[in-house]
This record gives sequence, C-alpha cells and structure tokens, in this order.
Amino acid sequence: MTAPRPAAPPTLTEVIHLPDSAMAPTEPMPLAPDSMPLEDLEAAVPAPLPSDLRPMRMDEIDAELLARLLDGLRPRLHDWLEAELRLALTEALPALSERIFATLRAQLDGELPQLLEHALAESRARRSGKP
Repeated sequence: MTAPRPAAPPTLTEVIHLPDSAMAPTEPMPLAPDSMPLEDLEAAVPAPLPSDLRPMRMDEIDAELLARLLDGLRPRLHDWLEAELRLALTEALPALSERIFATLRAQLDGELPQLLEHALAESRARRSGKP
C-alpha cells in the first residue's frame, strides 16, 4: 500500500488569506551547515571592554588599514619578486657563467705556475731531508 499523498499546495489566493499562525513554523528551523547558533558565537567572542567602545581616531584607522593592506599585498609581492628574479637569472645565467668561467680560468692560469713551483720546492725539501 502506498503512503497517502500530501495535500496540494495552496494557491496564491489561499496563501494571501491564510492567517499568520498558519504560516508560522511549528518547530525550530534547522541551521545551515556552515552556520552556528548565536549562543555559541556570543560565548566564543568576549564582550568588548568599555575602552573598546570609543570611536577610533583617523590615525588609528589609517594604521589599521595600512596593516591590512600590507598583510594582503606582502605574499603577492613576494611571489612577483621571486618570479621576476627567476626570469632575470634564467636569462642572464649563460652570460654570467661564461664570465665567471673566464675569470676563474685566467686566475688559475696566473697562479698555477707559482703553485707548481711551491709544490716542487716542498717535494725537493722533503726528499733532501730524508736519510
């Protein structure tokens, strides 16, 4: 056996003539999934202190606005700076590495003879010092 069908919804004319008591919900409405009861909210947020009730001065408003702007912009600026720096280094790295290699080669070529002479002198001094 099937369940009885609910009554047809009222027409617009019938709704207009319904008394307020007929339209009122008979039980509490359920909360939306992302909401919380006011009682919980009041318990979570302490009441403001009387000193917090005074109006904010313009310099305080400006300081708070500046702090919020900085907090919002700082991560974006850091990401932008990192991306620009990586791009610049990627483009400049081949030329920079060639200059560094050339400088190191020239320095090594300039110092190598002196280093070899010093190493040979130490080696001869050790051999002549041995019995």
